[in-house]
Amino acid sequence: MIGVITPPVGISLFIVSEIAEVPFGKVVRTVIPYIFALIIALLLVTFLPDVVLYLPRIFGYAS
Repeated sequence: MIGVITPPVGISLFIVSEIAEVPFGKVVRTVIPYIFALIIALLLVTFLPDVVLYLPRIFGYAS
């Protein structure tokens, strides 16, 4: 998702901009908080895998 909405290549941003008939710059400014949230989630999963593996480990699906 990060690659799909990250400018300058973010194809989803271009599509949303055209469909909603909103200037591209305004769409980019609106998406910036979501990009930060996605990056934080990526860092969390990358450096603290126990956070996302907690439930699978309880049910015996992950080692």
